Amino acid sequence: MVCVKNLLWYITVLLILSGPAFLLFGYLLKQNILLGSIFGGIYIGLTFNGGIGVLESYTERVARQTHFEFGKARMWGSLGVGGRHLFCRPAFQHQPQA
Repeated sequence: MVCVKNLLWYITVLLILSGPAFLLFGYLLKQNILLGSIFGGIYIGLTFNGGIGVLESYTERVARQTHFEFGKARMWGSLGVGGRHLFCRPAFQHQPQA
């Protein structure tokens, strides 16, 4: 079984490389749609979908060790994401090329 801390480091590296990966993803989609979609599916699946499970399990493990209620950690995470969407939505809706 792989240690959770090692998985956290893998996810961290993948998240740091997400900027160049999305540039490569866009380029591959322009050149070859099949190759671009395969690369994007694998990268997004490993980084974001896989990262959610790793972070959830690590948060639950730390919460159990420190006697912190896991539901509170999930609640604050959800509120943080909601706040981010509330304040960052106009930046994502802006389309300079339109």
